[in-house]
Amino acid sequence: MKSEEEVLVSLANDVSGFIIMCSEKDAEFLTKPHNDRNIEEYMRVFTLAFAFGFRGAFLRVVNIAEENGRADELLENMKGCAHNFPLVEKWVEEFISQIKDEELKILSQQFWKEKKEKFEKEGFSYANLFGFA
Repeated sequence: MKSEEEVLVSLANDVSGFIIMCSEKDAEFLTKPHNDRNIEEYMRVFTLAFAFGFRGAFLRVVNIAEENGRADELLENMKGCAHNFPLVEKWVEEFISQIKDEELKILSQQFWKEKKEKFEKEGFSYANLFGFA
């Protein structure tokens, strides 16, 4: 079993890995949190982090929401997005299009294509987006 320190280092590495993929604006969301962001920004980054398996980045968004008194609002909005594949697909495809490293972009496109194929077979939900289903 990992120690608490090992878990924290792993989560921090996760955030760093996700930031490499992010646009400047999304990276700033994670590194310089502000109170005035709209809830859709929280939802978008939250969804993207988990869609690509960056649990540390996902938890960072939740932590930012908690720090800003918006955790309940985030959870409520998650319910609204739970079956909204067109919105999630739009967010993911926009995210992939802005990845600067071409090899990373191609890998991300392949990863997303495989997830979409799973959704076609099983239907879309946050549970299978996150790999829980």
